[in-house]
Amino acid sequence: MREKALVTKLKDNNIAVVEVKRSTACESCGACSVGKDKLIVSAEVINTVGAQVGDEVDVEMEFSGVLGASFIMYGTMFASVMAGCILGFYGLSKLIPLNENLLGFITGAVFLGIDFLVIKALDKKGTFGEKFKIRIID
Repeated sequence: MREKALVTKLKDNNIAVVEVKRSTACESCGACSVGKDKLIVSAEVINTVGAQVGDEVDVEMEFSGVLGASFIMYGTMFASVMAGCILGFYGLSKLIPLNENLLGFITGAVFLGIDFLVIKALDKKGTFGEKFKIRIID
């Protein structure tokens, strides 16, 4: 997926901060930001062309990276919510004297929070690799 961006800051190790004005195709992806209200998104990108502050550049993320990021964000979170709800409703409700619907909701929310924190920690650690990184290509 290719978008136009403006370089706003340079960091160490060939990393640039860019502002991307989201197009219609970009806003439906959701890989970089949640919500349709935000028209300009800031992102850290790999500066492969030596762009300078103020340059207008093209940025791109591989399509397989977009699909992979979508699966990591939405697929794993859906699975964790479902696992938490099922565990709370069918398993823990026999051990904890609470309404099974409420317990399923609580455990689903807890599992979702844990999944989010794990994804965030893995992302900071760099586990997901280069295919999920946005690059300046022109």
